[in-house]
Amino acid sequence: MLSELYQQQGPFASVLVRTPSSVSDAAHRLEIRWKNARRDLEASGASEPLLAEFDSLAARVEHGHSTGGIAAILSKGSEPYIEFLSADPQRNEARLGAIPTLTPFISSRQSALPLVVAFVDRTGADLAAVTAGAIDDYVIVDGETAYIHRGQQGGWSQRRYQQRAENRWESNANEAADALAELAGRVGARRVCISGDVRAVGFLVDHLPTHLRPITVVLQEGDSEAVWAAADRTIAELVQHESDDLLQALNDRLAHRTATTNQSDALRALGEGRVQTLVVHDDGTNELDAWCGPGVDPAGSLHQTREDFVRGRLVDVAVRSALLTGARVRVVSSPPSPEGPVAALLRW
Repeated sequence: MLSELYQQQGPFASVLVRTPSSVSDAAHRLEIRWKNARRDLEASGASEPLLAEFDSLAARVEHGHSTGGIAAILSKGSEPYIEFLSADPQRNEARLGAIPTLTPFISSRQSALPLVVAFVDRTGADLAAVTAGAIDDYVIVDGETAYIHRGQQGGWSQRRYQQRAENRWESNANEAADALAELAGRVGARRVCISGDVRAVGFLVDHLPTHLRPITVVLQEGDSEAVWAAADRTIAELVQHESDDLLQALNDRLAHRTATTNQSDALRALGEGRVQTLVVHDDGTNELDAWCGPGVDPAGSLHQTREDFVRGRLVDVAVRSALLTGARVRVVSSPPSPEGPVAALLRW
């Protein structure tokens, strides 16, 4: 659990490195980014033991381990916490602070919704389940191939051969639908994307269980790479839709005082355990400060109200308080209000 990182002794090095593989000199760019991150940490006053931990991390993670990015938290005397992100974070960061930056981890996890992609033809289907941004399971459905092509005999027997082929296509689609439903249920799929032969896709959709139809999308793309890109877009759209719904709920509840966009009120409610969902925007540029309690004390404030408080970025302090009090955290692509990068939906 991410909250366990707060039990470690700071300062923390929070590192975010882009690792896209779609450019010709990707390996060279990654090497430069590691060097830049190290230089930034050194300039911030990172100790030699912490820099040694960073060097060890950079040496272990090579180009090709991720197509999006790498987020890592390092602290002296603790094993680095590393996660390969599901999407390109669009920025590189390396900061030293008393509070670790966990928003890249949270953003990546909320964007990696479970997905099933089906490539369908008249003999069956290839099914792939994606969880945490990577293929988790792969199922091949091989139906019967006898009479799979419509006969060209003509005359009185032509309709009989055509119907036999149609029946076989539908039987194969039924088998594929059963396998798809089982796979989608196993991974808790939030989207099912289907592509392939038009007639086979139609049969498959007809045989899908009722509960899967609202989350099923038929893709028009033909080749495998285009299908995967389209499937990724459907997930991104779903993630954005969920964020939009949450922001709408936030605005609706402001009048009832079960939500707040005031930064100080949000921190106070977090410390009191009254926050149901913390909404936070973090593009790496917001450097507003806040203070928080030591160890696993969830208290937070815009001011140093206690001598044992430590200073950190407002975003990091708010996320810390949320995780330590069991609140949900949602990272959004733009500030939730003009008042600042933090807002909260309250339990009471």
